[in-house]
Amino acid sequence: MAETPISKELLSAVLNCTIFRVEPTTTALARDELYFISNRKRESAEGDKIDLDKLARKCKLWALDEGYLIDERGKDIYILTTDGIDVIWHSYGEPFNPLRVFEASEWVCQVLSMKENKAV
Repeated sequence: MAETPISKELLSAVLNCTIFRVEPTTTALARDELYFISNRKRESAEGDKIDLDKLARKCKLWALDEGYLIDERGKDIYILTTDGIDVIWHSYGEPFNPLRVFEASEWVCQVLSMKENKAV
């Protein structure tokens, strides 16, 4: 079993469903896919799966809906406020890799979780 590139909490938030388990098999990740078990209606007999690039785009849209802009600029990836002015997170690495978008999205998920816990 390969390492999970995204947490089930983030995947649940992005796909707007309950994720019970993420199954990151080495074979699936080599094909740039991620399998998971959820409560949503299955699209095929193979179970729930999503292309990693498609998931990265969904993560960016989810972050934008939450007030954060994930901006990839070559080897740099930033999280900005939605007005595009304040840089609040930065990472440097392989350009246009979905795993880096997941890393940035996990950061947003943690920030939102901390805000939610303070509000309670």
